[in-house]
Amino acid sequence: MVRNRIINARGERGVAERDREDRRRNNAFKALKRNLKGAGSAVISYSGGLDSSFLAAVAGKTIPGAVRCVILDSPLVPRRTIQEAKARAALLRI
Repeated sequence: MVRNRIINARGERGVAERDREDRRRNNAFKALKRNLKGAGSAVISYSGGLDSSFLAAVAGKTIPGAVRCVILDSPLVPRRTIQEAKARAALLRI
């Protein structure tokens, strides 16, 4: 499939392309919140990374009090990783 893209001299995408991407992201975000509300509760495998932190933060605001985050704690996971994940969770108030 060929996409119409307007690229300026610096290689940046045009306004129309950015607007389409913004709409796609906004629609995906709305769908995520709708699915969380529909589920009513969530258990999130939380690593402290970007993806699980984002999901946990959105879930916490969308279905407050109905979200549980779990962290894998095993000898294979460095203590520092666990501590950082817990610290990030505290900052996000999840």
